[in-house]
Amino acid sequence: MFRFGWTIRLPLVLAVLCLMTSHTQAQSRDRYALNAPARAAGEEIAGQPRLWVMDVDFKPMRFLDVPVKDPESGETKTERIWYLVYRAINRTLPQREGLGDVVPLNDDDPEPRPPLFVPEFTLQTDDTTDNRKVSEVFPDVLVPEAEPYINRREKRVYKNTVDVIQPVPEPVAKDEDAGDKAIYGVAMWRGIPKETDYFTVYMEGFSNGYRYVKGPVPFDKLQELATNGELKAGNSVWDGAGDLKTASEYCRWDVSGKRLFDQNREWTLAGNVSGLLSDLAAPAPGAEEKVWFYTQTPDQFAGQPKPPVWRRTLRQHFTRFGDQFDEREREFRSCGEPTWIYRAESPKKPAPVAGE
Repeated sequence: MFRFGWTIRLPLVLAVLCLMTSHTQAQSRDRYALNAPARAAGEEIAGQPRLWVMDVDFKPMRFLDVPVKDPESGETKTERIWYLVYRAINRTLPQREGLGDVVPLNDDDPEPRPPLFVPEFTLQTDDTTDNRKVSEVFPDVLVPEAEPYINRREKRVYKNTVDVIQPVPEPVAKDEDAGDKAIYGVAMWRGIPKETDYFTVYMEGFSNGYRYVKGPVPFDKLQELATNGELKAGNSVWDGAGDLKTASEYCRWDVSGKRLFDQNREWTLAGNVSGLLSDLAAPAPGAEEKVWFYTQTPDQFAGQPKPPVWRRTLRQHFTRFGDQFDEREREFRSCGEPTWIYRAESPKKPAPVAGE
């Protein structure tokens, strides 16, 4: 009887084990190390009612050695390709509720970017060679030969930064399964110096947030603009603190073993800055020693040259402790969490293709 019972139950047990294994593999396949939640300040949403922000998950930085064919010579050689895979989900912004009476700052201004998901990745190194700073900029590249290797290793199809371009999906609530609205992509780089110890990855296209920015100016210039009516309570200002740190500064450890985190200062409404729009309040300590940036709306610069566009960008610092002779993937370390910042827009160039 005992043997008969087990004979009947054995297929059922095996089926359950297979399901458990499949579920575990799926969880492992989609295990991401970093998350940048979809969030925005009330003043950002007030200034841009059509704002969308994605919730983005990243796996660790990795590399693969793959055979790449030179289109000119036809010769195939092995190259080391660095890559970063991600999952992006357009999430509903919770702050939208209760903002019905807020007057938009740029509602009449057409958005510079159409409602498309167009990711752009830039890797910037930050190292010291012979006691001098060395910084190189590497845009993400298309390496068709590497994609099958990456997808086989990650057990999912991750699209490159051209194939992944698509209309921005409808927003999904925070706790709702995104299903087929999730976007899976990969950024790739080639030619990264072996001696690289510190680097930063900037990621654009995961939000359509933008602002027109002027500066830097001293605090007394802000006061002058406010007095002349050129800077209003609804404009945003920023003192530049924190975001100016490089990867090597951000990733270093102090003697107590605690990481020296950025002291990020958010953009804030000019009306909330002490000593700016009110003669009764004195400037905050240190305000007059800092350099400041401020936003303008299209009606404020009408008839003048358009100010530079700053876009909402994700930034992630990394370090790689090791040597250039025996590179190991496990030496990659992320420093802190991905951070949403506004960054000056750079001239756009077509994404280079391996071999070009």
